[in-house]
Amino acid sequence: MAKASAFDVFRLAERIELATAGLYREVGERFPWSPEERQVLKSLEDEEHQHASRVRLFRARYLADGALFDLTALKLEPLEALERATEELLARVVAGAFAGDHLRLKRCLYDLEDRASIAHAEVMAAGAHPAVARFMLALADQDRAHRDLLLHFCEGRPSPAGA
Repeated sequence: MAKASAFDVFRLAERIELATAGLYREVGERFPWSPEERQVLKSLEDEEHQHASRVRLFRARYLADGALFDLTALKLEPLEALERATEELLARVVAGAFAGDHLRLKRCLYDLEDRASIAHAEVMAAGAHPAVARFMLALADQDRAHRDLLLHFCEGRPSPAGA
């Protein structure tokens, strides 16, 4: 992406959230999960859709504010790489790459959530308007909660209380 605007940043964030929701949907539908595992994947899909909606609403509310991001310092490459990684993982799922290795798939999902938390906290919140920074740090916290939930999912342990 050449010169980014605040609109571009929010659109990219929304696309990442929607792609992640689609990934969880596909993963949930394509493999023979236990009822608890299906519920975890459905919950994650629903939360990613909620994140996308929140990004959309936030964009609509603050788009007129030209000082949302330090656009001269904002590096979108990590966000663009996260979007590509999400799309590539989805393509691999659709192609059946993980049919015999659900643990590896779970670990890929874990890694993706870890990258998302870093992108929200370190890329989008850094140097942003305080309202944007708070919003992105909250999304990073939610991504870390997803990552922690996926850790239990990967290890086959019960999910932590309240997750």
